[in-house]
Amino acid sequence: MITWITDTLGRWATPDPEEEIWMVGHLIKNQDGLVLVDPPVVPGLPQLLTGMGLVRAIVLTTPDHTRGSRYLSEVLSCPIYAPGHADRDRLKVGRVENPEWYEDGMELPGRLRARRAVVKLPNGRTYMDEMMLQRQDALLVGDLLAGNPDGSLAVCPEQFPGVSGVDEKTRAVAQAILEKVTSPPPLILTGHGWPYAGNGASRLRERMDR
Repeated sequence: MITWITDTLGRWATPDPEEEIWMVGHLIKNQDGLVLVDPPVVPGLPQLLTGMGLVRAIVLTTPDHTRGSRYLSEVLSCPIYAPGHADRDRLKVGRVENPEWYEDGMELPGRLRARRAVVKLPNGRTYMDEMMLQRQDALLVGDLLAGNPDGSLAVCPEQFPGVSGVDEKTRAVAQAILEKVTSPPPLILTGHGWPYAGNGASRLRERMDR
């Protein structure tokens, strides 16, 4: 169920019941316990996690990724951390009503540092507003990026079908990420798709120049 990417970073995936994409959750294992990022629920997951150790926290990158957080929080008796700027109504859809709020720059359980990416289009409209979670060895993102099966990196909205103005929006996303994380770690873990290992900064600059 859990696929280990490194000794301390794992992932699992399940099909999204409403979209033709995969939902991916991530697991961080430290000496003081486990941290889950954007976790979907699959059969047997709570029992597996309980056998691995204490789950200290669940961290959401975006209110669109509540997924199984409320259920897992109750079963595993751990808090949910949500971005302070998140739309409360969208969180309530997933029945996440009293999370621990976190802000840009804060350090979270799992040795995660919050990096807020506010994506603005040329007309001034906010297109996306999410938290990235940065560690020394990895960058975890929700919908901003996605790893492809061939090892390449997709920049939102390239990974989502039926979106208009893809090139314009892709440039804006790449710019917003690089403004907050100028040198991404060599491993990027995403809420959809596969892990990406490579020069993320170079890939993002390519999208800005397109």
